[in-house]
Amino acid sequence: MLTTLEASLPVEMAEVRSGRQLAIHARACAEAELILFFVHGSCASMLQWSHQIQHFSTQHSVSIVAFDMFGCGRSPKPCIWDAYSTDQLVEDLAAVLERYNGKQDRRCVLVCHSASC
Repeated sequence: MLTTLEASLPVEMAEVRSGRQLAIHARACAEAELILFFVHGSCASMLQWSHQIQHFSTQHSVSIVAFDMFGCGRSPKPCIWDAYSTDQLVEDLAAVLERYNGKQDRRCVLVCHSASC
């Protein structure tokens, strides 16, 4: 059962790389010139960005992407230690950036803290 906070940030389970699914919340704006990517810290979830996401979702020139890192929040949590290496998590981030910006000519801003810096 979803909490109220989880329900306010619906996600899609997306395979960003082979065998790597992440819970991703995306609010696209067709006329957006800027994409904000919210990246949480270690052992947290995208829910910690809920106030910022709600604030920026009212801006009509901004698209928003937030995701739960592998092993966190609503993303899968396999019992394979190597799946959580820094290299693996960085590759996931790069895949999310590619998926939601691709070759489009929009500015991207990473809003991060903790292990996500």
